[in-house]
Amino acid sequence: VVSLLPDCASSRYLPMKYCPPSAEPSPACSPVTKRDRLEETQENPSSSVRTTPKSGTGKDEFKIGSVIGLGTYGEVRRGMRVSDGQPVAIKLVDLSSFGEEATTMMTKEIKILRSLDHPNVAHVLSVANDVLHRGNWCDACACSDFKADVSGTKCALCGHGVYSHASRRERRPVLMVALELGARGELYRVIEEHGALNEPTARFFFRQLCAGLQHCHARGIVHRDVKPENLVIAHDFTLKIVDFGLAVHVPPDGLLRCGIGSLPYTAPEAYYSQLCEGQSDTQGGYHGEPADVWSCGVVLYVMLTGHHPFQRPLLRSLGSAPHLQACNHFRALMRGDGYYSTPVGGRALLSEIFVLEPSKRPNLKSIAAHTWFSGKIPEPREIEAIFHTKRANRS
Repeated sequence: VVSLLPDCASSRYLPMKYCPPSAEPSPACSPVTKRDRLEETQENPSSSVRTTPKSGTGKDEFKIGSVIGLGTYGEVRRGMRVSDGQPVAIKLVDLSSFGEEATTMMTKEIKILRSLDHPNVAHVLSVANDVLHRGNWCDACACSDFKADVSGTKCALCGHGVYSHASRRERRPVLMVALELGARGELYRVIEEHGALNEPTARFFFRQLCAGLQHCHARGIVHRDVKPENLVIAHDFTLKIVDFGLAVHVPPDGLLRCGIGSLPYTAPEAYYSQLCEGQSDTQGGYHGEPADVWSCGVVLYVMLTGHHPFQRPLLRSLGSAPHLQACNHFRALMRGDGYYSTPVGGRALLSEIFVLEPSKRPNLKSIAAHTWFSGKIPEPREIEAIFHTKRANRS
C-alpha cells in the first residue's frame, strides 16, 4: 500500500496550522467547572485509570487506556464507559501547560459538537474540567507518558527526547472530554491495513461523509480538517466525523481569513488565503464550504486508489498559479486524464471537485445528486467479508 503521508508524517496527529489559533476569534463559551478526582486502578496503574466526571446531565464513569493520538494541546486515549462497555475516545488537554488558550480552543470545539446532531458526526458524551491526571509529562508537548523508542533516547509517542519528559509521575489538571469512538478505527487505518477500497465500499463511506458534512454546513459550520484520520468507523460501519478542533462558524460575510488544515487535503484557496493576509478582504479570504468539498474529493480519491492525488511540489507552491502547473499530477487532473486507477463514474465526480475556482465546484447537495453517488453500495456483511479477505491476503 502506498503511504498516505509520504513525507509529512507529522500531520498524522498534528494538524498543520498556517496561523496561530488566536488569528480567528473563538465563540464565547463558559468552561465546565466541575473538579473531579482521577484514581488509578489496581490491575494496571501504568496505563489504565478510572475517573468519574460529572456532566450537566449526571454522572458517568470511564476507564481510560492507551494513547491513540497526540494533538497541539493534548492527547487522545482509548477509553470505555463502564456502565455499558461503550468504546470512547478520551481527549485530555493539559491546562497547566497551555492554560486559557487551550481551554478556549476546547470549549469552542465542545460548543460546536453540541450544536450538531447527526448520526455521521461524533457526539460528546461527557465533559469534566480540572481532572487530575497522573503521568510522565513532556515539557515540549502535551504527551503525558514516556514510551521509549528502540534507541531508548526518545519517546515513541511524541518523538521528544528522554530529558523532555519528567522523571517522576505527577498529577496535573486536565480538561477531559469523552466522545464516541469508532470501534473499527479510523478510515486512515482501514485503508492503510487493507488497501484501496472497491467502488461500492468507497461510495458507501463517501455518502456518509457528505451527509454528516452537509449537516455541519447547514448549521453554518465548516470543518476545515476533513481527512481519513478524522473519520472513524463504528462497529456497524457507520462513519462518524471527529476532531472539530479546527472547525469554525462561518462569519457574516461568509469569508474565512485563516489558512488552516492538513496540507495533503487543503484546498488551494485555503492555503493561498494565508499568503494574502493584509491585503483586501476578497484576496485574503475564502469560502469554507467549497474548501471542505475539495477535502472530501481528496478523501474519495484516497479511498479509491490508496494514495494522494497530488505530488508534494503542489503542496509547497499552492500560492502561485505558474508553480501549480509544474505539478504533473495536478495538470493531468485538470485535463481529466489523471484518474487512471479510479472507476469511470468516480473520475467524472472528482474532475468536478478538483477545479481551482471554488465557485465552480459542486456543493454537497449537487454531489448527492450526481449519478455516481447513487450507485450500488454493499451490505454491511459484504464489507465485513471484504475486510477479512483483504486481511487474509496480506497475512
